[in-house]
Amino acid sequence: VQDFRDRFNSEPGIYGFTGYDITNYFIGQISRKGKYFHFCPDEPSRGLVYKFDFKKAAPLGGYENHSNFVLQYGEDYRLEAAD
Repeated sequence: VQDFRDRFNSEPGIYGFTGYDITNYFIGQISRKGKYFHFCPDEPSRGLVYKFDFKKAAPLGGYENHSNFVLQYGEDYRLEAAD
C-alpha cells in the first residue's frame, strides 16, 4: 500500500486490491505448478479482499470459484448476502 501511495499519491481502491489478489494468486499458481496449474487447484486461499476456492464445475468442464457470493439490498437498504 505504501508503494502505491508513493507512486500515485493516492490510496488504492477496491479494484486495485482485487487486481492484486487475482494477479498474486494466478502468478503464484503458475510459478509453483507450471502452465498446467489449473489441473490441480490448491486448498482455499484468501487474498487481501478476495477468496479463492476452485471446484470442478463438470466432469469435462473447467473450475468455478465457490467462495464468491452475491449481495443484495434488504428492505432497510442494507447490504446482505443473497439466498
